[in-house]
Amino acid sequence: MTTEYRLTTKQIDRAIDAMALHLYDYCKASGIHDLIIPESGGLDSAVTTGAAAYARDMAKMDGYRLDVTAVMIPIESSPDAERLALDVINQFGVHQIKVEWTEVFRIANGSYDWRALLEHYVEESRFEHLLNDLPRSPVASINEQVKEILVKTQNQAALDQWDWSRKVAQGNIKARLRMITAYHIARLMKGLVLSTDNLSEFWMAFWTICGDVGDFGMIQNVLKGKEMKAFARRLCVPEEVINRKPDADLGISKNDEDELRANYDVIDEVMIKLIQVGFDPDGDKNQLNDLPIIDDYPYELIHSLAERALNGAFKRRGTLNLGREDLGLPHIEDIVL
Repeated sequence: MTTEYRLTTKQIDRAIDAMALHLYDYCKASGIHDLIIPESGGLDSAVTTGAAAYARDMAKMDGYRLDVTAVMIPIESSPDAERLALDVINQFGVHQIKVEWTEVFRIANGSYDWRALLEHYVEESRFEHLLNDLPRSPVASINEQVKEILVKTQNQAALDQWDWSRKVAQGNIKARLRMITAYHIARLMKGLVLSTDNLSEFWMAFWTICGDVGDFGMIQNVLKGKEMKAFARRLCVPEEVINRKPDADLGISKNDEDELRANYDVIDEVMIKLIQVGFDPDGDKNQLNDLPIIDDYPYELIHSLAERALNGAFKRRGTLNLGREDLGLPHIEDIVL
């Protein structure tokens, strides 16, 4: 059972003011005039768009041009996702771009229905000949080559999870296609991509490396379950977006709760209570041997969330770069030219 922790209106207003002011100050100092947001129709991107629009209005009052462009990037997405994304775009009066990647994704993934396309243009007798001449799916080719190596090296652990790993990998391609698109637009506009990640997902390592991230994160430290909806309502995000079941829209599972095995309210409560008694999400895995009991939650769930957090520590740390000292190289200050 989750507790009734709530932010006050004053706390929310102060945080939203800080988001907008920090973003505006950063853009003004860097000479940035355009903000790009991948718009999914979900809660996080909607809150990010609302806060960005507030920063835009703040900049306008100061005589500084700051525009916001929301980018809809459907890849086998539900029609509801696009409809809700448009609701957010209209609510905050931001520019919009739509980039449809579904067919390209299916072609690359080997799941495109070429036969259905060809039947509109050629006789059925020529289908097989034409299908045989089509370029090979690069993803299918990669998968075959990887599996060959796994068999050769007797990597049974990877082979046992092959079907699940392949599904996650395909979902990651979607996330990276979306970020490629956002950064392509940002380069053309000389703009800044805003991150839509939150603290709950950060703890669970529930994001794609080089995928659904950005250059500036206003909501990175906002709790998805216990705080985000309050921000959304204060920013006047459409209620249907607020009440929509969280879904990463990667085709890996039915929704976030299905994949994480808990809703975000539960994740927030368990993680907060673990951290308050000394659990370090970036620490040693031996912590799993001495996890506390948390009232109202089964120990299996506590262990599952803690284990997921620890397994994802490498994602939160980012690239591990060896220093010159690690390599036995002289310090830059000591080099004589």
